[in-house]
Amino acid sequence: MKRIIFFVSGFFVFTGCGNLEQLKWEMTPEKWLATHSHVPLEIGSLNFILAEPSSTILVYGLGFIIAAAGIYFLKIRGSSMSRLLWGIALLFWAASTFSAGTSYQAFSYELKCAGQAECLWTSWWEIWYLILYVININITALAVAYSSAAGKLRKGIIIYSIVNTAIYLAVIISGTIIPDRFMVSFECMVMFVFPVYVLMFIVNIIRYRKTEKKLDARLIKAWLFMFAIVFTYFAYLLSGFADVLWESGIWFNANDVLHLGLILWILYLWFGISKLVEDAE
Repeated sequence: MKRIIFFVSGFFVFTGCGNLEQLKWEMTPEKWLATHSHVPLEIGSLNFILAEPSSTILVYGLGFIIAAAGIYFLKIRGSSMSRLLWGIALLFWAASTFSAGTSYQAFSYELKCAGQAECLWTSWWEIWYLILYVININITALAVAYSSAAGKLRKGIIIYSIVNTAIYLAVIISGTIIPDRFMVSFECMVMFVFPVYVLMFIVNIIRYRKTEKKLDARLIKAWLFMFAIVFTYFAYLLSGFADVLWESGIWFNANDVLHLGLILWILYLWFGISKLVEDAE
């Protein structure tokens, strides 16, 4: 995993900005301003558009809560490998959340629309969000492997997580060079992380049926909760209700629904699961 992270860092240092600027959004700056909540700000000589202020507060708040949970796992880790991995995974997730909030929310206009005739479809902040999130979820799988698996099963999960991460990095890096919209998209990332969630869900079910450990029962509930959050996100996104609210001057979109759900999920992990995590024999 360390080699993978080093490779990614080196790649972006030595290849610069790639070709992402070739991917356009079919959105003009004027249309963006008309369809998104925003506030013009002036700080000294600096003038900029703060995009989606309420959503920005929510996503950055989520990032801080995830980081705090990660630090807590590290603080109580003792000699537990699974707690150590949970802590590291959560810090990667926090970093990905801050990256996402910077480009999808706070500085979306400045990064993708300001000075453009047609808004850019993505930014390097979003690329880093996708990369960091995939690394996070695969480290989480390693944590589950150490707490709920052993022997060949644990080894298999470790190999799968490393391969899953490596293949995704190859895909997204290629997508920035070609460039290809799908390869650097959220949807492509989901194709790599969804099977990992399913894998962890199955591992916890198998172990709970054998040992009836409280940890596995709580984790099963956590994965079901996560699936429910994602379902609610897509249901709200497709409902069009966000547009109805915005016509009344209320900004509350599908990302806000997702981030509120994830805040609850992290709090459940922190206060309901963290102290139960221990390495399986």
